[in-house]
Amino acid sequence: MKKSAVVSPKSTLTPLWMTLLGAILLIILTWVVYSPALENSFTNYDERAYVNENPGLKELSTASVSKEFKSFYMGNYHPLTMLSYALDYQVHKLDPKGYILTNILLHILASLFVFIFIYQITRQVWSALAGSLLFALHPLHVESVAWIAERKDVLYTAFLSMALVTAWTWISQKSKTAWVLTLLFFLLACLSKGMAVVFSPVLLLLMITHKILQTKQLDLTKQWKEFLRPELIPFFMLSLIFGYVAIIAQSEAEAIRTDTAGLPFYAKILYPAYGAWFYLQKFLLPIPLSAHYDYPTLKNPILWIAPVLIGGIIFGLWKFKQRIPEWTLAFGFYLVSISIVLQILPVGKAIAADRYFYFASIGFSVALAWTLNKLNKPILTGLMCIALMGIGLGLTQPRIKVWKNSLSLWEDTYKENPRVPFVLFNLGVSLEKSGKESDQRAMDLYRQAIQIDPTYFEPYNNLGILLNTYGKPGDALPLYYKALELKPGHSDSYNNLATALQALGKYEEALDIFRSSLKSDPRNPSPHNNLGTLLNELKRYNEAAYHYNQALTLNPKEPRIWYNLGNLYYQIQKPDSAEYCYLKALEIKPNYPDAMGNMGVLFFSKQDYKTALSWYEKALIIDPNFRDAYFNMGVTWYYLNDRKKSRENFGKAAALGHAGAQQWIQNNP
Repeated sequence: MKKSAVVSPKSTLTPLWMTLLGAILLIILTWVVYSPALENSFTNYDERAYVNENPGLKELSTASVSKEFKSFYMGNYHPLTMLSYALDYQVHKLDPKGYILTNILLHILASLFVFIFIYQITRQVWSALAGSLLFALHPLHVESVAWIAERKDVLYTAFLSMALVTAWTWISQKSKTAWVLTLLFFLLACLSKGMAVVFSPVLLLLMITHKILQTKQLDLTKQWKEFLRPELIPFFMLSLIFGYVAIIAQSEAEAIRTDTAGLPFYAKILYPAYGAWFYLQKFLLPIPLSAHYDYPTLKNPILWIAPVLIGGIIFGLWKFKQRIPEWTLAFGFYLVSISIVLQILPVGKAIAADRYFYFASIGFSVALAWTLNKLNKPILTGLMCIALMGIGLGLTQPRIKVWKNSLSLWEDTYKENPRVPFVLFNLGVSLEKSGKESDQRAMDLYRQAIQIDPTYFEPYNNLGILLNTYGKPGDALPLYYKALELKPGHSDSYNNLATALQALGKYEEALDIFRSSLKSDPRNPSPHNNLGTLLNELKRYNEAAYHYNQALTLNPKEPRIWYNLGNLYYQIQKPDSAEYCYLKALEIKPNYPDAMGNMGVLFFSKQDYKTALSWYEKALIIDPNFRDAYFNMGVTWYYLNDRKKSRENFGKAAALGHAGAQQWIQNNP
């Protein structure tokens, strides 16, 4: 039986101005949809580790660059990504807007090169615009762009989108320069994220696509020799090298799951098939989306029918490959690109993640443009562009707002995952320090997480800290002991346990536990700081000063340590040294009400009452509920013989629960 010929996209010459117009429209529309992300802030989802608390950002030197290329970070080898954060820090410091802006610009750059790549294949501007808008505005891509910690996604895809353009030039024009550029962009992508290794097999699909456009048919029996080109060897060698490095990095971070070893064999087939179906489903119907998708149970019916669904799609696309080669190739591009995150090698806590679809979706963008070009209906292409803009405004922008801050992110994730301990814990962390009601809800979430998974280490510590904060150190003790049982020798757990013992007046036990914490991790500044505070309380000032200085040696940028050292100097009547320490704390953390309040106390002791009042007022601007500041203002106005203002401030302090102010009001009716 005679095979039907492949229908190729119609090729037309487009004026340069029209191509530029298409590119400009793409840039503008993408910016319009994503610019609200600039109002977002940092979240507690890996961004502290990558940016806020990453000491490697502060310095950009030959030594720091060399270190990035020689080390893993957060279970990944991505030196270019880390250097991009360091460059952002030099310009924006810790302003989240700068980091988000870089992500948006990289996304626009990737989208622009996707547009160029599609135009190379279709030679039609408006279908290329529609295809690239699908990539630029799809809601599944919000996680890659709006999440600062996912810089690696937009960076590696920007490089790979450039590589797609140069690879097509190399394949279609046999350009050696284009081959060199493709290899260079591929290397840069691998240095940005290990997932870039999928590009080597993608090159084979590009060769097949080029043959289709030349011969008007898809016949792998005749095209397989194309795969034997020696020029491909360096690409596959790089894929093997960086793939091996990625596995080593994940292993060192203990990110590769071992708890799935006991699963039955069929489950190890079902989960990858489920993942492959999952992304297709979310691509077609991107609601609801979530920052976390938990592993489905073996009772989930979709898990069992996923292999049939994927198998059916593969069979159907192959059967009709001559009629719709673009969708056959797109599905191949998708499967190749997504293959390493289908949990064949189980990594992390989730079965899938929106970010993994970022590069893998490009094949579908090409297929959409190719199909629109074949249909040759400009009105349909225009309507598709309008529809995609509507999706961008109606679905993508609201999704961007979910990433506004930690609380909005985890509240949204909690809606879809109310029984996942990892989500409960992160929502609890987001709620902490927002008031008593929020702290109480955080404690309830930690208890739920522990109840669901008693082996989950993190909630024990956080619940203990909150209980200790609210005057229940006795209730916190068993939680810390359990944490140490689950993770023996954990320095912070020792540190927290010692703090609770200190609150219970068990000073000698606390001292021993603090020393155990230091022995467990000599590089941890927290035990030094807390040990200094305990020794200060015990009036062992020289020892306290030693530990504060050790803490500052390990972390000179921690304002709390400077503040505590200032308190020590104030107690031993060294006001100048105390003032220096408080000012250092305020230099690091300008909005630090405790340090401002103690500066007021310091100037009060010098009888400089006006300066003392100015510091109290600054503290109250930052924290209007700072009861100690109101009390100290009451005392200061009393010494200035202004009884009215004195009583007014004592009243505010008493209303906030200050016992000394309440006593003063009782004694001075």
